[in-house]
Amino acid sequence: MSRVRGARSFSLALALAACSSGSPQATPAPASTGPSGAGTPASGTGGAGGAAGSSGEERGGTSTGTIESFAWALDNDEWQARVGSIQGAFDQAAAHDGVAIDVAFVRKFYDRVVPGIDGDLDGPAMLPAIAPRPLLAVNGDVDPRTPAGGLQLCEAAAKAAYAGNDDHFQLYREPNTAHAVTAQATTMTVDWFVRWLAP
Repeated sequence: MSRVRGARSFSLALALAACSSGSPQATPAPASTGPSGAGTPASGTGGAGGAAGSSGEERGGTSTGTIESFAWALDNDEWQARVGSIQGAFDQAAAHDGVAIDVAFVRKFYDRVVPGIDGDLDGPAMLPAIAPRPLLAVNGDVDPRTPAGGLQLCEAAAKAAYAGNDDHFQLYREPNTAHAVTAQATTMTVDWFVRWLAP
């Protein structure tokens, strides 16, 4: 039974890693569809689900979520909080490999679980795939899982991709907020969908 429970925990952790979060406070944001396309809320998934969904949405669509750079966090020794969101998976994988959890192991883990998450699928690389579809990014200004340096890279990539469609991209840094979906974030998300998906 212990082995099955461990396997289930590991599988769940890997699924959460694939979504790039593991946030237990995920709050679904309402979305509607209309003639302009689909809405993709990605609260609690690190934005990866919404980004991936919107990047393939040919009808228009809009997306919300957090944005981040895994590569920046790894390169600047700020990966620990993100790893902590799925610590059990890292602990089990490191124990299996008989190694300590360090930046080299984290890169190896990401490469096995979510290949490209710190390269072609990293925030700065994915954001241009969403443009020019509307994107609202809501990040906490003190969120250790989405460090400011990586967020700045994402913002720069988005601004470049949305040049000429500036109103289609908005980054809101929620003051005094860590990794949480707040009432303010939920209200902004609903308002964003209403704005862009109204018939």
